[in-house]
Amino acid sequence: MTAALLQAADRSVRVYLLTASALQIKKWLEHEGSSGGGQLERHTDLLDRMAGRVLVRSSDMFHAKFLLVDPDREETGSVSQGSAFLSTANLNPALTKSIDLGIELSPDDAYSLFGAFRTAFWDLSTHELFEPGTMKAIVDKPGSPPERSAGSLRFTLGDHTDLKTEILELIRTAANQLLVSAYTLKADHETVQSLADASKRGVEVKVLMRKLPSNAGAASFLAKAGAQIRAHDSLHAKAVVSDGKAIVMTANLDPLGMDRGFEIGCLLPEIRASRIHQTLQEWFEGFPWEYSIEPRLGDHIGEVSIPSSSNGVATGFIEAETSIQIEEPLTADSVLLMDKVEPANLNQIARSKWAHRVQLDWQVLPPSLPEGAKKLERSVPRDQPYRRPVFEKDGHYFVKGNKKDKRSKKLVSRPRSSCPFLGSLSSSILPVRAYVVSPV
Repeated sequence: MTAALLQAADRSVRVYLLTASALQIKKWLEHEGSSGGGQLERHTDLLDRMAGRVLVRSSDMFHAKFLLVDPDREETGSVSQGSAFLSTANLNPALTKSIDLGIELSPDDAYSLFGAFRTAFWDLSTHELFEPGTMKAIVDKPGSPPERSAGSLRFTLGDHTDLKTEILELIRTAANQLLVSAYTLKADHETVQSLADASKRGVEVKVLMRKLPSNAGAASFLAKAGAQIRAHDSLHAKAVVSDGKAIVMTANLDPLGMDRGFEIGCLLPEIRASRIHQTLQEWFEGFPWEYSIEPRLGDHIGEVSIPSSSNGVATGFIEAETSIQIEEPLTADSVLLMDKVEPANLNQIARSKWAHRVQLDWQVLPPSLPEGAKKLERSVPRDQPYRRPVFEKDGHYFVKGNKKDKRSKKLVSRPRSSCPFLGSLSSSILPVRAYVVSPV
């Protein structure tokens, strides 16, 4: 796409580019908990290539993604000229890698979007690219009035929040079902609060989100209200479907998308809304992650992902059954107590495994004679049963056992389905059976 823009510029097409600032991109990467894999460096390199060929402006508040082609009716003298595409994907390799939505706008909507673009480009931008590696602050601005929403389009533009107003209307008027897709959501935002209220009043609420630690708060809040949550590592699409009505947008359900910045949403006619509804429903049924408020080990077998307090994600795999071999042998105080010997940290060892059933194996050895013990001699009539030899040391007597008294013991735990997930597992390690085998 970059090459196409530069080729257009080289054939004397005027190319204008609005982009987020490098600082904002860095914040987004930190929000994801990602280094970006060189994304910030690629962004800087892209701007350097465009310097002097494309008019580039930026701001911390820009987040909308769209492409406008020949939208100026006054210049072309046509009422139908102009085309536009709205994308929830960033205009970079994410176009082919992430899960996103894109729609073609009507000529009327393209012209309306052109008005919003002019406001954002000339009045809301803060920096302009003058030469490679140099973004300079913009001092003089026209100060024209912001473009208001018109036709099928709704904007977040400066202080105008028509997009949020439309989203809230869709949510609050829903009677049967809401399907929502967003990259990020904030639990304390008005739109997310309204989704929770809708679920509580009996509306079926299904929410698709990116599997990010920062989404854990909203996921928990909505799930407690009765919403169903699904997630995907590559989701980036933003849309709301309410009882057959749908809007596709560039904004997330957070302050940057709804309350400030530059964002776009497009209300869809019935046929296109039906297609978006079908798409989101298919995603919901096929996404690999399901959010659960209080999961239990016995509820799931497979991969799990748990947001942690350090803004990270703990991942693991719950197995149906696993075993742990304790390598260090234990020594019993008496051969009579060998069946009672078990590791002191048994519960801690078992908690190291995520499984419905855990089997622990360890070896128990009989006590050995202390060094210097003296055998007590005694006479036994031939017709009497054999008696094991007795030894004495420091007033203590020891009876020597046979080799077959050397034993190993296995403890099989009950399934952990009765234990809270990641909670205390001490009550779950209960023996089902214990048995003794002789050593080879």
